[in-house]
This record gives sequence, C-alpha cells and structure tokens, in this order.
Amino acid sequence: MPIAIYPDIETLSPRCCVRMCTRGQESIAATDVYSPLLGGNTPKKLYALLASEPYRSQINWALVEVFWSDETQCSTR
Repeated sequence: MPIAIYPDIETLSPRCCVRMCTRGQESIAATDVYSPLLGGNTPKKLYALLASEPYRSQINWALVEVFWSDETQCSTR
C-alpha cells in the first residue's frame, strides 16, 4: 500500500472512513466479521464520521468486533 500524506485531520478523516468502510465490507464478505484495531484520541474525528451517514450504513456493525488499543500501554519487556 502506498504511503499517503494529508495536510490536516479534516482531509485525512473522510479518506480513512472510506478506507475502513471498504475494508470492512471486504472482510465481512470474506469472513463474516470485521475486526479493526482502534485507539487513542487522535482519530476522534474519524470515529465521529464513522458514526454518521453516509459511513454508518456502509458497514454491518452487527458483524464488527472492535479491539481497542493504546500505544502508551506498550512495553518492550
């Protein structure tokens, strides 16, 4: 996957929503489940967009298993 750089969170967030919806649809079609790993405060705009239309109805949320992560809890031990 190529690296993309966006100028700000307002430009980045909708593009992330499109990507998550696409990957969610593909994963559900292939495995009957979508398991994204989410976390932190940075993607708050992304979360708000995913909860609103047109994104909310693009994923069958009954088939989503969300895993929460926080990089501050990682350890090298």
